[in-house]
Amino acid sequence: MSPHLTRHLCADLAPWWPPGLARVGCLLLVATWWFVTAGCAPVGPPSEEPAPTVSLDEAPAEPIPDAWPQLLGPQLDSTSPTRGLDVAWGVDGPPVRWRVKVGRGYSAPVVASPGEGSCDVVLLAREGDEEVLRALDLATGEEQWRTSWPTTYRCKYEYSDGPYSTPVIAGEWVYAVSAQARLFCVERRTGQIVWSRDLAHDYQLEPSLFGFGSGMLVDEDLLILGCGGEGSGVIALDRDTGATRWSATDHRAAYTTPRRLDVQGRQLVLVLTEEGLVTLARDDGQVLHEYPFHSRAVDTFNAVTPQIFGSRVLLVSGPGPGAVVLDFASEPPQQPSATSMAEPPFFTPPREVWHDRRVLDSQFNSLVLHDGCVIGFSSSQQGGATLRSVDLATGKLRWKHTSALDRGQVVAADGKLIALGEHGHLVSLKLDAQRAIPIAATEQPIFASPCYSQPAVARGCLLVRNEKELVCFELRPASDSRTAAPKTSYERK
Repeated sequence: MSPHLTRHLCADLAPWWPPGLARVGCLLLVATWWFVTAGCAPVGPPSEEPAPTVSLDEAPAEPIPDAWPQLLGPQLDSTSPTRGLDVAWGVDGPPVRWRVKVGRGYSAPVVASPGEGSCDVVLLAREGDEEVLRALDLATGEEQWRTSWPTTYRCKYEYSDGPYSTPVIAGEWVYAVSAQARLFCVERRTGQIVWSRDLAHDYQLEPSLFGFGSGMLVDEDLLILGCGGEGSGVIALDRDTGATRWSATDHRAAYTTPRRLDVQGRQLVLVLTEEGLVTLARDDGQVLHEYPFHSRAVDTFNAVTPQIFGSRVLLVSGPGPGAVVLDFASEPPQQPSATSMAEPPFFTPPREVWHDRRVLDSQFNSLVLHDGCVIGFSSSQQGGATLRSVDLATGKLRWKHTSALDRGQVVAADGKLIALGEHGHLVSLKLDAQRAIPIAATEQPIFASPCYSQPAVARGCLLVRNEKELVCFELRPASDSRTAAPKTSYERK
């Protein structure tokens, strides 16, 4: 931990809440009506005074490709640009386009843009004592190429032996990192390895509680990720060669993806590490500010990627830290503040807008920002996990939806919200910040538990995996994207 962070821990951290309630047993509910009707009421009476409004990011000047090239989608906000979706499926879920057997791990599927040749879908999974990176045809599920490397990683807890990190498709390359911190750059069309780095060896990484699972940010010429080494808590590599461009901090790595934010006339990189949020200069890695944000509980990780809306940043972690919004839109002062590490031109540290340890405390979950609210799952430490909508301006709870989903992952697309529960249930809702409006739900789980990987929505399809199979569901009606008949990997020779 850096000296600056250590110095401010006692002063900046508020008292922690007492330990959460014990986790209640999951109710066994099989009737579809239960999903549709239970727990959908808004919380509390309407406010007599209008809450402050929060402006989310404006639509980008250029159209977003209909792809899902990285964890959390094209803009790292769990939102897909795909349109024309039908999510009013029956009790068995959406139509299946194809399904294939896959290995173990929590790495999520990613999808390339249309017309990019080979490499439609990419998935990293463990098969025996190898981690296998595969490319699949989106139309049929047929394998296009594969490459692999050996692994000996074993998780000491009752979780997967990895891999944990999700590949990134960027231009002509695909980047993937193993549970033992081996980083690979491969050709998108062929799967041939272009370069690789053994991060554990190169940066003398100490073993962590779980396998290496940092997300990667491809930003112009840089590949940026949390590494967790001494002096290399965050690293930036040349994306074409793998050479180190800069390294900074002693922070331990978390299961989060770095974010880019341009404010105060600066190009910033924000990384939520295991100790907290680190703000760095994008070009040279200069540490500008550190905000302590982590759980006191043992054997826990920060595992929710920060969400950006305008000049504000939402951090969520659980159990313990909860949710906080920081505002980076401050005018540079005439003199540097005591907590700023920057040389002139001075950097103004972010202002804490609100902090609530219980309203949202997600764990290894995705978040969706919509209409001034954040939608996501709470942890199971508050008497059971629920899907919630929280006002980004005030931190007030707008609604919560109780169901058999327990914890899960959310994806927004075409005005709808798709939620995958950790026990394999699939639910669709109207994307609404003010109330939960269910559309459809599967009567039984579509997958064997646990389902921890985030789904991908792109090109009219929903891709979902567990540690046994990857399934491509059809979300567009009729003939615009549907194949003639579903095929399974078991039927192919």
